[in-house]
Amino acid sequence: MKKVLIISYVFPPMAAVGGFRVVKACKFLPQFGWQPVVLTVKDGFNYAYDEESLKQLDSSLPIYRSKYFSPIQWWDSQTQPDENSAPVRTTSDKNSPEAHGEESFSSKIKKLIKTMISIPDIHNFWIPFAVAEGLRAIKKEDVDIILSTSPPATVHIIGMILSYITGKPFVIDYRDLWTQNESYQNRKLPWLYKKIDRFYEKRAIKRATTIVSATTGFSDALYENNKYKNQSQFQAVTNGVDADDFKNIQFPKSKNKKFTVLHLGSLYGNRNPNFFFEVMKEWVAQNQEVKENCKVLFIGNTPGFEKSLRETAIESVVQFEKHIPQKQILPKLWESDLLLLILGFDKGGKNVMPAKLYEYVITKRPILGFLPDGMAADAIEKYNRGLAVTSEDKEKAIAFLNQQYQLWKKQSDERMSEFDLPAEYDRKEQNKILATILNQVIKK
Repeated sequence: MKKVLIISYVFPPMAAVGGFRVVKACKFLPQFGWQPVVLTVKDGFNYAYDEESLKQLDSSLPIYRSKYFSPIQWWDSQTQPDENSAPVRTTSDKNSPEAHGEESFSSKIKKLIKTMISIPDIHNFWIPFAVAEGLRAIKKEDVDIILSTSPPATVHIIGMILSYITGKPFVIDYRDLWTQNESYQNRKLPWLYKKIDRFYEKRAIKRATTIVSATTGFSDALYENNKYKNQSQFQAVTNGVDADDFKNIQFPKSKNKKFTVLHLGSLYGNRNPNFFFEVMKEWVAQNQEVKENCKVLFIGNTPGFEKSLRETAIESVVQFEKHIPQKQILPKLWESDLLLLILGFDKGGKNVMPAKLYEYVITKRPILGFLPDGMAADAIEKYNRGLAVTSEDKEKAIAFLNQQYQLWKKQSDERMSEFDLPAEYDRKEQNKILATILNQVIKK
């Protein structure tokens, strides 16, 4: 069986959503003639961990875990207070520099130092450890192809170096884009650092035989920005759903006591819930009974957003929970009356298809999305799954919330739960496409 070295920072027991793409590749590629060999970190930083996710993998899977060090993450872990105990700013703080959007001199120096040592990202100190362990894995396992999957972008530099040293063909996999990422401007890099970052990316892409990405929109955007490559070298392997994950789910049979809205996943960058919170406040103001009969649940990494709701009209309505293992989280999709998707309205996110949207769609539960015109909005419309709000239109969002709320009120005590997996969302079929791409690389 041919072998592919998959370089990924996120891998179980890390519970980051990007890790599922790697896990499913490790599960399904052997069915199509490819044995994965994983190169990852021994002790990486992540906001959540789940040992259970390792159990779905073959125990014989070769996993090479290298040493890892990130001075930025170490620094932050030593200096940042726990977010749950962080003080809320009061009116007495209104004259502080932070209240006016200003930074102290020491904060500016810290930010400059962080920027200087975090190109392409804060994981770059992993490179020498990963290269050394990668060379050992390639030799011991007799690897045929090197594949790096990001974020973080550091993995592509590791893959490129290993390819140069060993002569093995190199494939890049973008779960999210690098310098074309929707949130890239939020890093506020000086022009020189942007140029260096782009130099690294171009070198990696030039070395790669094929560039895979998670959406066709990503592939098109990458080609437009890298036309020194042939368009055929940019391929899409989408995310999706593994039906096996849902085999033993107990579907809810009774109506929720409260109209339940669920958001899964992390909030960061443009994925900011503040507009949704404003919608909720206005909805509650228009219909006071909603406050007693509605529950909004955010599950995942939601740094600090709970503090913004203190002493507001919806403080008792919106709840936050930290990471829950996948087996426990999937049933909650069907336990909800409405699924919430927040990408923000930035047009740079038009090609984004968040992994959770695939799971949302298969439940046949209605979806309320706050997102730009693009692939995610098209998916909601294609499968008739709800409403995509593509601008700051509170009236449109409130009207949909009212509609779904009234449907909930009229429900009988018994409720229908279904599992509907479109063929194009099947993880197994997507990894069959990936295997075909790897076969084509070998032939070149």
